Amino acid sequence: LINILKKINKKKNILYILLGDNFYPLGINNKNALNNIEQKFKKIFNNNTIYALLGNHDYSGDPSLQINAPFWNMPNYFYFKIINNIGCWFINTQIFDPGNSDDENMFLNLYSKINEVHENYLEIFNIQLKWLENSLEENKKLENKLIFGHYPIISAGIYEKNDKLYSVLIKYFYKYNINAYISGHDHNLQHLQMKI
Repeated sequence: LINILKKINKKKNILYILLGDNFYPLGINNKNALNNIEQKFKKIFNNNTIYALLGNHDYSGDPSLQINAPFWNMPNYFYFKIINNIGCWFINTQIFDPGNSDDENMFLNLYSKINEVHENYLEIFNIQLKWLENSLEENKKLENKLIFGHYPIISAGIYEKNDKLYSVLIKYFYKYNINAYISGHDHNLQHLQMKI
């Protein structure tokens, strides 16, 4: 992988988007790790632009350490950017559904970790939902709109359909003509298209 990235990185102005589980399997837990990680990121990504969001494994460590880390763009737990005239929403799917795992212990740990990091699960859920609604409305005139999240909504992989995440997001996809939802988590490559 590093050799492939080195070949790609010889081109200028490459943009990377990391879809969560950035530090697998236990996230990162201390600031000392950031210095070591920064050097590795510079070597691998050659100072190209990186946007990132959090995954469930990132919550196994201290996810706050990844916010505003010096080697990428992640200004908050969820955020919006216009990149090359494309509206890009980077959402935190763990906040919308901490239970998207076939491991019951991981669900319990993630739910309590979200409460620990954000102090109140229901409050941060509503804050993110209101932010998403407002941001989509404010930017509805953009021709191209993408939403990035860690958990898939519908998958041909082991997670299949995430009913909770689907019910939260699908109305916005239709209302605001979202071009695509791009996710990680499933450890495979899929392109799924819904019939309208």
